[in-house]
Amino acid sequence: MLPTVANHPRYAIGDLRCTVVKCPPHIEVARQKVVVAFSLSCARRGAMDRPTDHLPFLVTADSPKPKNDPPYATLTMAPKEALPTIETSALSYTFPDYSTGISDITLSLPVQSRTLLIGANGAGKTTLLRLLAGKRLAPANTIAIGGVDPFKEGLEGVTYLGLEWVLNPIVRTDISVTELLRSVGGDAYPERRDELIGVLDIDTRWRMHAVSDGERRRVQLAMGLIRPWTVLLLDEITVDLDVLSRANFLSWLRAETEKRVCTIVYATHILDNLAGWPTHLVHMHLGTVREWGPAEQFLEGLDARSGNSTLGELVLGWLRQDLKDRGPRTKVVIGPEGKTYDAGGYGGYGDESHHMK
Repeated sequence: MLPTVANHPRYAIGDLRCTVVKCPPHIEVARQKVVVAFSLSCARRGAMDRPTDHLPFLVTADSPKPKNDPPYATLTMAPKEALPTIETSALSYTFPDYSTGISDITLSLPVQSRTLLIGANGAGKTTLLRLLAGKRLAPANTIAIGGVDPFKEGLEGVTYLGLEWVLNPIVRTDISVTELLRSVGGDAYPERRDELIGVLDIDTRWRMHAVSDGERRRVQLAMGLIRPWTVLLLDEITVDLDVLSRANFLSWLRAETEKRVCTIVYATHILDNLAGWPTHLVHMHLGTVREWGPAEQFLEGLDARSGNSTLGELVLGWLRQDLKDRGPRTKVVIGPEGKTYDAGGYGGYGDESHHMK
């Protein structure tokens, strides 16, 4: 049965009279009498807290729309589902105090790619990921996810796991793993839930206030990944995992991109077990992208005689040159990345409050 639609606003698609209803994630769209699925932000953006908020909704065809019927709102159809590519075009971001976050970044990451975001602390990796995730408003036409501007169409299928998610206080309270996984849709995706429990070696009897940081991180990863995603943005979230858990998790991510149509961007400083994992590399320095492209074009011909992996040797070389070019941090003009979490204003251009008066 579809959820109740009593007192819900009515819409029109052409000459059809339609009703909009919220669709719980466990309902299979194919089994409903549905004419179209769409993101709520496309049709009623003014009712949302933020332009990037979206919820799965369905539109059912009621009957032809009578000529004398009361006025209907016009429903904007969402574009056909696109492949989860990630593109930026001359993307720049300035914090409200006018310090630079990132500058003139142009990337084109293909579907089913696994991209490593490489750079020293403060290089701009977190700022870039948060912009891609819609956590901060980017200038128009500078970001395209699946070929569309996420701030106009909504970020359907994008999962971002970063600092706010890691520091969520609920995972430190006296609550069971089972309750936490259920709260994020574990019962709706039982096979995926059980697979993640096995991959991350989670004991569902754990109480979250009495586990180690590494065990807590395993549960957090499972919570964030239970719902299927098409674009996954990871910001240094495997730091507490032991070597085996991290290797198993990376193998699972790789399998996801090989069996599903999805794309990953992963910022990390830990290169263990990453040999052969990334399809693409992006090298960031002081808020800019120095170089990017398929991993093999950077790794070909490198010799890992020091005992590090070829990837490790490449990254060490990049970071040494970055340090040499940058000099002392006291001379750095780029804004600290911590500002990306508490920046005010109305988007990625600085403090635009004077425009609101």
